[in-house]
Formats: sequence, structure tokens, C-alpha cells
Amino acid sequence: MLAILDDLDLRDWQTIHNLETLAERAGLSTRSDAGHRSISRASRGCDRLSWLNAIISEKAPFNPYDARCACKHIEVTEDFFAILGIPLKQVYRERARLLKADPEEIIFSGDVRLIAIKVENWTRKAAAGLARMKAKREVARQRKREYYSPTFA
Repeated sequence: MLAILDDLDLRDWQTIHNLETLAERAGLSTRSDAGHRSISRASRGCDRLSWLNAIISEKAPFNPYDARCACKHIEVTEDFFAILGIPLKQVYRERARLLKADPEEIIFSGDVRLIAIKVENWTRKAAAGLARMKAKREVARQRKREYYSPTFA
């Protein structure tokens, strides 16, 4: 939970990075003997926080190109701050300050001012995911070229 809080954009209550990055930072990712990284611990923790209504996170779809699930993106709820003992009034004041609004105004998650910020975050996360996928494909292509290239002994 503290990794989520540390990575949180207080304007729209979404994490800046995806679950894979958060798992690395929190020390919840593991590596197999073959060197494959697993974030199942963090994913289970994310599911449990979702059951507690502390976060909103969609079910990660399976990506056949990588043979693994796509990474989850996380948005926190009011209950998340309540679990951590942070007063909601303080959270809403900070959000209003960051959005340059009246400090007493309560800006809810569906507010029009947040739409552009959310779309920008989704676009940035999608571009980062695409770049990671392209890099992995390029490494695989390079390995294939090296494997099938003629060698002279």
C-alpha cells in the first residue's frame, strides 16, 4: 500500500507507474531459475485491495504476444486513504491545491477537470507498454538472427 501511496498522482488518484514497476519497488517481484520475473504476489495483493474497495483495478487481459498478462493500472478510492488513516478533508484539499481550485471545494473522481489528466496518463502508460513490447520483440528477433546466422569454424 505504501508503494502505491508513494507512486500516486494526487490530482487524479491514479498511480504513475503500472503494477510491474510497483512490485519491483516494493520487493514483491520474484525471479524463477530461468530468469523470468513474476509479480504474482503484488497481483494478489492488488486483488485483495480491490475486494476491500481500496483500489479500482481492472482484470489484466492475457497478451498472447508476450505469453503473459498485461500489467494492471491502479486507481485508489476514498477507502484507500481511510485504511491508511489519512483524513479525506486533507486529501481533497491537496487535490484542490494541485488543480488550482478553491481549497474548500471537493473535487470528485468524475470531475471534468480530471478527464484530460486521466487520458494523458492512460496514453503515457500505453506508450510505455508498447515500447517495452517492441524492445522485447527486437531482442527476440536478434536472438533468432544470431541462432540462424551461418557460422564459420
